[in-house]
Amino acid sequence: MRKVLFCLILFGISLAGHSQLTEIPTQTSTRINSVAMDDDTLLILGHNDYFAKSFDIGETVSEFSIPSPDNHACYDLQVRSGYYYYYAGQASPYQAHIWRSRNKGEDWENINTAEGVFLHLEMFDTTLGILGSAGGGDFDILQNWNEDWLTDTLSGQICASKYFNDSIGLILGNSRAYLTYDRGESWQLGGYISWNVPRNLQYISKDTIYLTSWKGQGPTSQFSYSFDGGVSFSSTYIGYDANIGQDVFFSSTNDLWFDSPSHGFLFGSYRAKYTQQEYCCIYETSNGGQTWEAFMTNYEGEFTDHEYYNDSISFIAGTDGLVLKWNRNVELVSVLDLNEEVDSEPEVHFSPNPAQNKLIFKTPESNENLRFKIYSISGQLMYESNLNTPEHDISELGPGLYIVNILEEKKIVSNSKLIKQ
Repeated sequence: MRKVLFCLILFGISLAGHSQLTEIPTQTSTRINSVAMDDDTLLILGHNDYFAKSFDIGETVSEFSIPSPDNHACYDLQVRSGYYYYYAGQASPYQAHIWRSRNKGEDWENINTAEGVFLHLEMFDTTLGILGSAGGGDFDILQNWNEDWLTDTLSGQICASKYFNDSIGLILGNSRAYLTYDRGESWQLGGYISWNVPRNLQYISKDTIYLTSWKGQGPTSQFSYSFDGGVSFSSTYIGYDANIGQDVFFSSTNDLWFDSPSHGFLFGSYRAKYTQQEYCCIYETSNGGQTWEAFMTNYEGEFTDHEYYNDSISFIAGTDGLVLKWNRNVELVSVLDLNEEVDSEPEVHFSPNPAQNKLIFKTPESNENLRFKIYSISGQLMYESNLNTPEHDISELGPGLYIVNILEEKKIVSNSKLIKQ
């Protein structure tokens, strides 16, 4: 069975006066690892000490300070009963600090420090949480009102976790699931997950669990599902074509969201075979994850997180400071075939083509945010520069076919072929 139907490219195009994807002005280039909602306030957490709020659903953003020692990266921002939580991971020495704010991010307190490399924080409520580690199966667990974090051990990495209610929960290692029915007092061995690295999971019901993960033995992500509460799992591969027995493209997925047992989305990246460039991508299924439709955006990098706001709006985080407001009332539609050139901004031109030693660009007068990248046909970045000057020396490029991307800030606005003589 063909696991992916076809690929489309999305732009923030307008349909009936509404945009599918609208970029939020974060004013940062750091990787955005988490987005969360506190009622109508959007919270944004970046890799390098970046914490911001939007009080108008993404129209404007205000940055706030957060505690994070040197060499720390910030992850997994969550809101539970009005409290904010995130963890900061440190390298050399390896540590993780869990931070909590009782007053909406004005002040923060360190409620747990753990030694080692940690992969995720999941708070079910203010008295139940799990901090999972990357080595040895260690994890810290909060189970009571006394705020005592205890260390427990399972096998392998502790990659993701969720609770269905205040008793039933699931921990995902890098190949196995572990189940609890008593709030984490004890854990039972669950299903095998095909040697992949889980990124996130969603309880559809007590028995139906969906999860997304990196493939541990290759470049293609997996979508896994259980209909018995995690006792067993089955998987499909995102980008793998069973008819020909090989990957047709490479995928990485970091988050998922289903609005019904059959219909849902994955959020990550798409990379064509034999290339190195990744593009932020949304994957959609209408049959419970058996097949997936890939919708590429014109943003380089990958989507990292998704946050549901209401029946119409979600927010999606990504690399290079990217946060998008997603209008789900506008159907994800094709505006470009992958085999065609992009020319959404025809006023940006370069010549000559074929070229020998120089490229000359014709751009709008306001070109301070424009730049270009030249890739080999295999996807290797060969040359890049700003477009504040029209003439560029490409004499060091060897003869052959290249791809020229024109970018405005983070967004690709043109994609053309170049023949170098």
